[in-house]
Amino acid sequence: MVCGPASLRPKYLTLPASMSSLTVPATAKAEFSQHGIAGARIDRIAKAARTSKERVYAYFSSKVALYRFVSAQELAAVAEPTRMDPTTCPVTQAASTTTSPTIRPLPAHELGATGT
Repeated sequence: MVCGPASLRPKYLTLPASMSSLTVPATAKAEFSQHGIAGARIDRIAKAARTSKERVYAYFSSKVALYRFVSAQELAAVAEPTRMDPTTCPVTQAASTTTSPTIRPLPAHELGATGT
């Protein structure tokens, strides 16, 4: 699911071949890494990707939209190898074999808090 206003969403979730096989997002990733979102410049991204600034804006409505696209790709790259199956999670298995513990807030004296 893509969050945020439609104007900030990339026009394509996957880029067409005309975007030179993700050269723009790869270049943008380097630019954002080096300069942050505030310091990154679309003209530098376009120049490094050997395309025009207008072409970048044809696929991404703004620098924020490009940043969100790059961030989503990076998050997906990290999340995929760390995906967990809740049926094999030790906590889930323990909860299914025992009675569910009652969750309650601990009183301050049990936390070792002192009256101040």
